[in-house]
Amino acid sequence: MPVYKEGLAAVIIPTMRSIKAAISTYEMQGGSANIFVNDDGMQLMPPDLARARAEFYDENGIGWVARPKHNLNAEDGDVFIRRGKFKKGIFNDLHASFA
Repeated sequence: MPVYKEGLAAVIIPTMRSIKAAISTYEMQGGSANIFVNDDGMQLMPPDLARARAEFYDENGIGWVARPKHNLNAEDGDVFIRRGKFKKGIFNDLHASFA
């Protein structure tokens, strides 16, 4: 599931509740499923909000990955270029193999 700047309480938590209910129904029918979040907004928010998202994912058994900030300056660490115009789609394509 791609996430960018959506709010934790307003969007992510209700969405995860809905997904978990659907998974429970699916599991009662013999299936199995996991949730994996491509969170591309963590690097843009204050550290306390990013930490709250990470804790929510961890506490609820939700797998997740977040890209680092766009960084062109090698002196500050590793160079990372956030390519593309449509960040969510590219991030999903990049991490589809994790799921």
